[in-house]
Amino acid sequence: MIESIKRVNNIITALSSQQIGKPFFSDKRYEPFDIRKENFHPISKGQKKICFIDGGNASIIEAQNFELSIIRTYFCIYEETNKTKFGKEDFYLAVSPFIENDKLIYNAELIPTTGSNNSESLHLVFTASDETLKMGKFDAEIGTIAGIVRRFAEWSAASKLANLLNEGIIVMDGSLQTGYIGENVYAEAAHNSAIKNDAILSGLSKTSSLLTTTGMNLMAALNKIGPKAPWYYNPIANISHPDHAAEMFAVKLHEKASTCYRYEILKHQKDKFKEAIAALIFNSRDPRYLGYPYGLIDADNFARVTERERLMLKNLFSSHSKKLEESAGDAHEVINRIIM
Repeated sequence: MIESIKRVNNIITALSSQQIGKPFFSDKRYEPFDIRKENFHPISKGQKKICFIDGGNASIIEAQNFELSIIRTYFCIYEETNKTKFGKEDFYLAVSPFIENDKLIYNAELIPTTGSNNSESLHLVFTASDETLKMGKFDAEIGTIAGIVRRFAEWSAASKLANLLNEGIIVMDGSLQTGYIGENVYAEAAHNSAIKNDAILSGLSKTSSLLTTTGMNLMAALNKIGPKAPWYYNPIANISHPDHAAEMFAVKLHEKASTCYRYEILKHQKDKFKEAIAALIFNSRDPRYLGYPYGLIDADNFARVTERERLMLKNLFSSHSKKLEESAGDAHEVINRIIM
């Protein structure tokens, strides 16, 4: 055991002593720039209304030929550290498979919950063998659809909320890059709504998988050599990818922050990035997580579907449909009960 720990420590030590290199992108539609000290810039504080958006989902009923989930989107609007408006919207997602032309297809129906502002359901269709949905060589499983639809719902929320902001800033949880089939439709609607309403559309990622050419995490590398005071770093790469209409930054939002984050802004709004980053400074002073916008912590917390909620909904639906209960037999649950 001690030898194993030593080996792991040696690996970690070797990683920490890596040379920085330059940003690495395997996709040639990202043209990286060399890492230079002069690309670090100080951030001036500024005030602007900020809307944070996040989503959550949880499976209620699981079966091989049916899945029922709850999809949730949540937003909160802050002026500095004061929350002035918030709201959430829940939907049920019913997914069932069928075969067409020897292909597995998933029919997904987004159903408003009682009290929702939307009265009509929405139908979506996904091909399990689509390259943007597959897991390696395998067709997408029925359980993956809810997470994809949740992302669509987050874009849709951004599109609607741009109308409320009056020249404010939208900060989504994650990158502005789209990856799933059909996602660009919802993303472009959000882009157009933001531009029309002069609302800045952006995204901040909790974690980043970007690396340098030496294998070092890019955000960790920039944080290692960056100033102590709050800063933004740009340029990182020239992006010509059609599914990624963004300008990319690294940002450190508090002098005592232990890390920096990947931050993106809609490419058409690049000239407004300074006011967007400046406004985030005021929202990143929570002593529990210095340097991370409190609005995103708030959005993440209220967008989550708790286990208690999930079980309550499962019992509710199961009690109203014996057939649904019988079709949802899951070996995992049986095994879990035996083990526990």
